[in-house]
Parts: sequence; C-alpha cells; structure tokens
Amino acid sequence: MKTALFVLAILGVFTLTQAIDGSAPVLDDNMINEINSVNGGWVAGRNARFEGMTMNEARQLLGAIPFPSHKHKIDKIPVLKDIPETFDARKQWPTCIHAIRDQGQCGSCWAFGATESLEDRFCIASKGKTNIQLSEQAMVSCDKTDYGCQGGYLKNAWLFLEKTGVTTEACQKYVSGSGAEPPCKKTCDNGSAPTYYFAVKGSSKTVETEEEMQTAIYTDGPIESSFSVYQDFFSYKSGVYKHKSGGLAGLHAIKVLGWGDDTTGGKYWICANSWGLSWGQSGIFWIARGIDECGIEDDSVFGDAKIAP
Repeated sequence: MKTALFVLAILGVFTLTQAIDGSAPVLDDNMINEINSVNGGWVAGRNARFEGMTMNEARQLLGAIPFPSHKHKIDKIPVLKDIPETFDARKQWPTCIHAIRDQGQCGSCWAFGATESLEDRFCIASKGKTNIQLSEQAMVSCDKTDYGCQGGYLKNAWLFLEKTGVTTEACQKYVSGSGAEPPCKKTCDNGSAPTYYFAVKGSSKTVETEEEMQTAIYTDGPIESSFSVYQDFFSYKSGVYKHKSGGLAGLHAIKVLGWGDDTTGGKYWICANSWGLSWGQSGIFWIARGIDECGIEDDSVFGDAKIAP
C-alpha cells in the first residue's frame, strides 16, 4: 500500500483524532448543516469538486508529507518592522499571479504549491519579463526524492527546483490527473529540447511564524505551505476556515497569496488551492491566521527565482 497516508503512518506522525469511514461520502449534509447552524465564521456547502466522492477518493488529493522531526530544519529570516494589516499578491502584482489549477486525482499538491509559487516569483522578480507557467508534470515525474501522485516533501520539492529545475507547461503538459505518473522525459511533448527554470541554489527556506510568512510574501511573492485537512474542509464554501467537525484526512500543500482580517471570522491567510474552480471561492480559501490553525504556520517553504543575468 504505497500512499501518502501509509508513508505518514510509517513516519509516526499521522494520528486520526476521529475515526473516518473511507467508504463514506466526503460530503455530509448533516455535518454541513451543523456547521452552518452556528456562527463559526465560515460557510459549508456541497462543492461540485467532491460530489459522489468517497473519503478514500478525496484522500488521494492530500499529498504533503512532513519532514521527520530530526531532519526538519527551521530557518529564521529578518522580519519587516511595518507589516501591513492586509495584503493580497493578486492586487500587488495582478499580471504575475497565475490562475487556479486542478491536480486531479493525484496527490501532487506538493508539486503544485512549489511550481505555482516559483512561477509567480519569476514574474515578480523579472518585473513581468519572465511570465511563464511551470510544469508540475516535470516535477511529479522527475523528482525521485518524492513520490509523485503518492505525495512529497515540500522542502525536497524546492531543493529539486534548485538543483534540477523544471520546464514549462507549454513544454510538458500535466497528465497525471488520473493518478498515474508517466516516466520522466528529457524532451518537450513535441520532441523539442526543453528550457529549464530554477530556484536560486541555497535560497530555499522553511519558516514557521506568521511574521516570517508575511515578510516572505510581501517581499518576493507567494509561498508554499502545508496544513492538516479534516473532513469538513472539503465542504468549505466561504469565510475564514477553522476546523469544526470530522476526522483528520491527511496533509495538503497550497500556495499562500496574502492575508486579511474579516469582521466575522477574524484574521486569515488568503490561499490558492489546486482543486479547480468548483471548490471554495472559485479555488481560493481563507484560513484563520495567527493561531496556527491546522498547522498552517508550521511548514512554509519558498525560494528565490533564478533570473538570467
């Protein structure tokens, strides 16, 4: 059984807080109604992305694997003295923040969060001159330090971007939505030679504080983070998410775009998911900020785009 959940169990870091029936529907009307019956700061509903899907099928999308604690190096970066109360990368760099993607039935969120963040950072660092969509497929198929559709480590993904780099989506299209990983290719889909894009060697950092995350985003653009996903998250529609109901399904990686403060739900992170447009706020979600909700502030990774001289 080679799955992200199995790897987590082997590492001894995955513990269910509430039993989950893997064959049960992921969308539970009783749970949705219960969440919406109280003023919890967010709204639940039946997202089309998960209609007819079981919990086991939904778990296939959760592919973030935590580093073993003895190898988990945390970096410290100088934080800004005057961090703004709100910030949205989509407004700051409107032509550089790329569209919501869909990873399909593949636990490749670790690759999506990394490549999506780096491509935005390329555009920002080059002032729009290098505005490309990077190939998640290149990482899913070629990064042998991770497990393709069965999950991956955020830090390993960024080290791969430093050492090996990835080509563009135009060169190698994403084809692992069915859950299968084709062999690593050294050419573009049309047989031509690929151009590779890299993170600067030695630039990738892992941080774990609210202020460090804000500094990284405000300075250079979106970052990749991971968090624990509970059953109720699959039903998220709008507002500031805080876990309310359901057992732990796994760990997930996403792109963090900024932050804000809501009069009802409080402080939040603005995150781009890779579950397509038929989930959440057209693929976007807000999650509580400053209280390490679901571990969102435990493991954020980013690096600098290597701009050609």
